[in-house]
Amino acid sequence: MRDTRTSLEKQLGAELREYAEGECLHFEQIWALARRGQRARDYHRALRHIATCTACRRAYLELRAIQHMQSQGLLTRMWQFWGQRLAWVPAVGVAVTVVTLAWWLWTPRNAQIAQLSPIVVSPESPTTLVAPEPKGTPTTPRLADETPRTAKPSTDDPPRNITPIERELASIRRVEPFIREAANAFAALTALDGTRADNQSVQVPPIRILKPDIERNPAIEETYPLIQWQPLQQAVGYRLQLLDANNSRMLLETTLDATRNEYRMPPEAQLARGGNYELIITALREGEEPIVLRRRFRVLSEPQRSMWNWAQQHERTHPLLSATVYYYHLDRYTDALRCLRRAQQQNPNDAQINRWLAFVEQRIRQRESEFSR
Repeated sequence: MRDTRTSLEKQLGAELREYAEGECLHFEQIWALARRGQRARDYHRALRHIATCTACRRAYLELRAIQHMQSQGLLTRMWQFWGQRLAWVPAVGVAVTVVTLAWWLWTPRNAQIAQLSPIVVSPESPTTLVAPEPKGTPTTPRLADETPRTAKPSTDDPPRNITPIERELASIRRVEPFIREAANAFAALTALDGTRADNQSVQVPPIRILKPDIERNPAIEETYPLIQWQPLQQAVGYRLQLLDANNSRMLLETTLDATRNEYRMPPEAQLARGGNYELIITALREGEEPIVLRRRFRVLSEPQRSMWNWAQQHERTHPLLSATVYYYHLDRYTDALRCLRRAQQQNPNDAQINRWLAFVEQRIRQRESEFSR
């Protein structure tokens, strides 16, 4: 299908696709959310916006890390302060012991005895004598009803079933803060948002990017990615451009013939960790207007890469926790979908897993519809 929009409409549509629904949060709102958590004002609304806004989510995670480091620094200073004070305790104890011993040796014995307060003996209350039981009297045996019985625990309340994600959390020896944060946030998002009917049809764009999968995932892990796209029959060549999305600076530009539909990033054009980029692929056609495709993406930062490695290592043993880390911290929707499908195979009748699976599938369709217009 031929795109009849003007260049200004295409540029405006590309810019509008990068904004999430609703206004971005202020610094005070993000800082209050990082410090107070669920006690912050408009917690659920802010969390829903953070889930769809990449910039606000990065700011929120960075503030959470700063707040965590501040709390750790405060605990360290308090421990150092009390450690310095406790160092004087043995010396003070020795001094008190020496003074007490000297006073006890130099004080006369008569003075010590005179200082003792007299002991007043209070008369005892009269006690009633109880006649002993005569020997040979047989003791009265207890009846069966009089024997004490131990109260049995009530079985009226059945034990609560443990959810699959609770089992995964319990099986981890040390739960990192980012794992628990992702699990709680993802559960809150799916409980609030639910699944809505998505009736809009997704149009196939004229040029499909095959690698990396940035049409369904906003972030990638590789710094030397292989760029591969679906070739067009009418194209006589392709022009490949890579821009810095923050300042629109051209980082790479090359022209390829029609027989090539892939390009490996050279070593001198390595992508930076945490960087934001825009990929432009132009299909050149003889005697016709060229077809231009624009895609924005970002590269995982170093802290996010460590989270990505953890999720990669625990996909088979902890698929639900890996899915929450992929979705919430890394914006890797297809990886989260793969883990949820594995968890569904292990727990086919779990309603929570089915609801999470439908939530991620709907988010992927929404992502594809944004890039098909």
